[in-house]
Parts: sequence; C-alpha cells; structure tokens
Amino acid sequence: MGSDQEPDGLMRRGRASAGEGRAGEGGRGMETETDGERRTDNEAYRSLPSLVSVQALTFDGPSKFLAVSGQDIQNRQSLLVWDMSRADGGALTPVAKQTGPDVACLRFSPFEKLTLISCGMENVRVWRIKDSHLSGCMVPLGALARQMHFTALAFECRRAGHSFCLPSEAAEQVRLWVGTADGRVIELGHKSRKVLAVHQLHTQAITGLCANESFVVTASADRHVRVWPLDFRSFYLHALHETAVTGIDISLDGRQALRAVLVVCSNRAVLDVPCGLA
Repeated sequence: MGSDQEPDGLMRRGRASAGEGRAGEGGRGMETETDGERRTDNEAYRSLPSLVSVQALTFDGPSKFLAVSGQDIQNRQSLLVWDMSRADGGALTPVAKQTGPDVACLRFSPFEKLTLISCGMENVRVWRIKDSHLSGCMVPLGALARQMHFTALAFECRRAGHSFCLPSEAAEQVRLWVGTADGRVIELGHKSRKVLAVHQLHTQAITGLCANESFVVTASADRHVRVWPLDFRSFYLHALHETAVTGIDISLDGRQALRAVLVVCSNRAVLDVPCGLA
C-alpha cells in the first residue's frame, strides 16, 4: 500500500474516488509535471518552491487567500500568503511574506478582513495583510507564554457564514481560544487581545480545537475528544480513541464533529452531537 503522506513542499488539490485511474508507482496514478504543478491520474499537487516543508496552512474563502507556514530553502521559518484566485495555471507568487515566526497553527480571522492569527512556541500573533506586506504583533500573554508551545486556535463564531461587520457590543464579546502543549485552553478577547480565562481540559497536548456559537470541541494527544459548553464547566460528550487524535472539525450545522486519528493508514471518525447542543 502506498503512503498517504504529502511530499514536502507540495500542496494537494483535490482527490478523485479511490481506485480511479491507473495505479502508478506507490499506488498513485501516472505522473506529469507542468508549470510547477505535479499531476497524477487521480490527483494534483501544486509546488510551493519557496518552502521545503509545510507546517500549517489556512484558506480564506472570501478573499481566496491561502496562508502557509513552513521551512524555506535556507532553513528559516517562513509565513507566506498566496492569492489563489490567480491560480489558474503556472507558478504561484506570494503576495506577502514574513520570516522568523514559529507557527504551529494558523487561522484567518472570521471577523477582520485579511487578518491572520497564528500560534507557536512562546507566541500568539496577529498578522495583517495590506499592500503586499505582512505585519505582525504579539498578543501579550506574560508568564503564560514562557516556555509554552501553543498548538491550536478556534474562534467563537457561526460555522455557516459570518459577517465581518459586527456591532460594537458583539465585537467586544467575541472570544478566541488557544490550545497549549500541556492540555490547557487559553480564552482571549478577540478584540481586546486580553486573557479572560485559562481552562485545564486535557492531560496532554491539545492537538485540535474548533468551535461555533454554541460549543467548543477539543482533541488531544491523550486520545480524547470532548465537547464543551462555552464556559467549559463540564464536557457534554467524551470519546476515547485507540490512538492520538490529530485534528478536529465541526460540520456546518454543528451536529457532527469529524476527527482525524494518527494510525498507520488514514483514518477518520464522526462524532454525532445531540441536536440540543447544535
């Protein structure tokens, strides 16, 4: 069986159904490569020549911008942004770039246009994309940031659509959650960037974090997936998996959580969320 691991510095675009096309080396289709894009019979990869490895990525639907963090050819940590509306063939050129930050997780803000939030070793940063520049500022975390690896991000917002223009009172109340390597979730005011609370939710690293306007779902290296109310007093649901959970997301209607699990072969599972919570 061929490996499902992504080649370094390559980005997958789409996948056809299993078994489609002729099998090539390693179980993949026959490969061709044109203008920086590597194709097989059943899938395509677009090369990111600026990077030799990818650590985190996020896509913003309204702007069609793709942000990717990883290691460049000079072994530096880099954060790059591409305009995917121009990706109709040929090589991609970044519209903004920054080097230096350690980025473990990256998300576009659903409340501020062309604004990124990232987290990594001892840092949570806010980035703004403007006039081909990527300027960033640290979120002040004080002692919480010392020797701490921040691993995951989630916003308090509706999954099925949102508005960038929130009323001032609503904007003050919107929260951002950041997971840590010691199983905590730090609650921040999205607008104030101030720490509102710290919640100890798992015994090992938070590996996945997602939320909507009703609840928060956490995944951890301790093999648990938990569904929490927004005040984190006690979890609604609790699922133990055989191996570490590497990612989590919520369906648009909020009734299912999809979790990815680290095993020899790709594995996915769906956790049904009771209608009363959605």
